[in-house]
Amino acid sequence: MASWQDDIRCIIEDITKFLNQVETPDEWRQKYVSMVKLLPEQLDKPCVLAVAGRMNAGKSSLVNALLGADLATVGATATTATINYFRYGTPANPDKPVRVWRNGRPTDESKEFLDSLQGADEETLKKAIGIDKLEFLCPHEILRDITLVDTPGTDAIVGESGDGHESRTAEFFKLEKQLMEQHSEVTKEVTRSEADAVIYLLGQVAHVTNASFLKEFQDVSSGQTSSLNAVGIISQIDTMDEILDDRYGLAESISSKLSRQLNTVVPVSAGIQRTLDTYGKKGIAKLHSLVHKIPDDRLSRMLRMERSFIRDYPDVDVSVEERQQLLEAMPWRVLVVIARELKKYEVSQIDEAIKELHKLSGFMELNSLLDTHFLKRAKLLRGYRIVNDLSNMIDSLLFEGMGEYRRMLAKTREDRIAFSNFIGKHPDRETDVANSLRRFLAKYLPVDNGHLLMDRINMLSSKIEEVMVKLNQVNDKFQGLQWLEQEPDSFTEKEIAELEVLFGLRACNSSDEKCED
Repeated sequence: MASWQDDIRCIIEDITKFLNQVETPDEWRQKYVSMVKLLPEQLDKPCVLAVAGRMNAGKSSLVNALLGADLATVGATATTATINYFRYGTPANPDKPVRVWRNGRPTDESKEFLDSLQGADEETLKKAIGIDKLEFLCPHEILRDITLVDTPGTDAIVGESGDGHESRTAEFFKLEKQLMEQHSEVTKEVTRSEADAVIYLLGQVAHVTNASFLKEFQDVSSGQTSSLNAVGIISQIDTMDEILDDRYGLAESISSKLSRQLNTVVPVSAGIQRTLDTYGKKGIAKLHSLVHKIPDDRLSRMLRMERSFIRDYPDVDVSVEERQQLLEAMPWRVLVVIARELKKYEVSQIDEAIKELHKLSGFMELNSLLDTHFLKRAKLLRGYRIVNDLSNMIDSLLFEGMGEYRRMLAKTREDRIAFSNFIGKHPDRETDVANSLRRFLAKYLPVDNGHLLMDRINMLSSKIEEVMVKLNQVNDKFQGLQWLEQEPDSFTEKEIAELEVLFGLRACNSSDEKCED
């Protein structure tokens, strides 16, 4: 039985032949030929997973936590919030790890160049506007099957407009607006047209009300999402105790209200996760030791605000310098959450404390979700997007192309009538030459009124629908296997073996013929 990839390739070939054979104006034909030309090679490329959300929702922090490296710029103004692509590999030149694309052309740049994008002055704005995207190579396993895209956001605002600084000119605000619009548009374009799957971040700006979270999601997603290929993230849960304490209830409530748009919603703290990655067990154990040198009541008061944390206290056996270093190493609220958690555990319980911190970060759950929902279905998600592109192309042919085609037919009929009338009125209208011209007109000037073309388009549409049905069947098998893995105790070994055969064993591996049986 042919795989769905083979079916898609056949459809692409059929559409290409159709476009090359149909008698239409070259401009009309080339529009669709160029649309379908690049699709075959996209079948074998990694799935594109975009991270979308508002400016400062925590997108770059999430990307860094997923990759375990500080590659994406965090806490930056919109000038540095370029669109960033993270692909599998290592830079050819370690001194120039950033590939910068301008007007479709790449150059390899240094870390200093990336740092030069910091700030909100006119020179930096002009530099940022000229950049199409930044590209990073990282040898992380997650990138073998996925290209991760960190988008700049849908409401990126440079600096602090209207702050009254006399140094900011009319030209500055013009550039600022241009960059903001550019960032918003590229984010929507990536999530709408390029991404096979999307992680939507609902950041701290939404606070703790369901209504505000839902409104933010609608603003970010623009209604262009499906539970098939999208998950929601409540990011920066460490910033407020209310969100941290009720993170699962909040996630469940939002997930139920957006069940058609999102597969699920996961609460995470990238700050806690990056601290765990950076410190490691030894570093966390040292932090645990420092925390336990501070009396319980004193620590509780010190963690209320930053300035209290770095004051000198006679009963605190941790120097101000050591505490200052902790503040420089991690965000304040991350320090608060980690310190409170470590205070609950004795020295002998450091492994349990670290396990609880990982649970608080939410990244064990998120990584498991990404593995099952995106990584194992990467090719399948890519197939869905390509089939949707083909379906949209057919719709365009029906609703736009047919109009052009019918206008061409009408012009052709007018020309044929005019030529026929000319021959009929010519003195030599009964000669062999005149009769040859009549036969030529009958043969080469079509009399089709559009029905023949419509039939061919409808046939292509039916083939696309058949492939979509096959993709849905493969996805159903995959979900069946996931359910089977989650409920192993609900079946006997014999029943599990039979169900595995029914679901095709590795339904998630689209290249496996068992997926198609």
